[in-house]
This record gives sequence, C-alpha cells and structure tokens, in this order.
Amino acid sequence: MFCGQPARWINSSFHQGEVGIAARVTFEILVGEKAESWLTVSNNGTAAVWYDWRRQSQPLTFQEKKGTRTQYFYFNTRSGVILPGETRNFSFIFKSSNAGIFSETWEFGTHPVLLGGAVLQVTLWGIAVYEDITAGLRDNLQVTQHLGQRLQALCFW
Repeated sequence: MFCGQPARWINSSFHQGEVGIAARVTFEILVGEKAESWLTVSNNGTAAVWYDWRRQSQPLTFQEKKGTRTQYFYFNTRSGVILPGETRNFSFIFKSSNAGIFSETWEFGTHPVLLGGAVLQVTLWGIAVYEDITAGLRDNLQVTQHLGQRLQALCFW
C-alpha cells in the first residue's frame, strides 16, 4: 500500500514510464517555521520490498539558474527494505526563510518492481508566507482616518 492505494507486483513491464500512483504531501508555514508530514507505505505481500528514493528532474527556477539552489524539503533519502507485514512512515519536513511556493518530485523506486514498472511518485509542495504583523496597526489607522473624516464633516456643518 502506497498512500492508501494498492501497489502490487505485476508480471510485466507494460507500464514503464507511466505514473502509477501520484501522492502529494502539502505544507503551509510562516516564514522561518517548519512543518512535518508523513507518508505511509505498507508491505501487505509475501516478499520483502527494497526501496530507494530518486529525485525527478524539474525545470530550473530563476534562482537555480543564478547558481543558488536552496533546500526546502528534508527527509531520509537512504534506501531500505520493507518486510512482509511491515509499515513504514516516512517523515517529510518543509522549512523556508523566504516566502513562496516550492516543490520537488521524487520517485519511490522498488525491487521487485511494482505496478508493472509504473512510477510511484511523491510531490512535495510547500507554501511559506510572511506573518502580517501590522494588521492591527493598519486597522487602527483606518478607524482613526474614518473618525477624522467624520469629525471634519461635522465641523463644516
């Protein structure tokens, strides 16, 4: 089971290059904070499943073209084995010191190959926003301006 969907072994490779199961792990944080989310993978079969993580290429962002590549997502990318009857919870962490929308796509590779070679894909999607710390001051200023306008209107009558 990959994100609650069955990912079974199929005795063929007809689906190689296709996306079999696409999971999205979404985060929303204030700049400077971090968030954690989990992805669950269970082996309901009778054979051990070896896995590894492979980052899928994406078009370069403007910052990456400038030569500065920043890491926003953190997780254990080491390979491993899931034995029959075992469940693994993979932890993903998102952190950013800049506001923006960030994403990475990873392939969860397995041996034996599951879903006839179709890709088990995980997209990490993070949104970082600045906290609006001046909202209260802005509201007070608007109230003050409104009262000032009303007072001016009263003085002219």
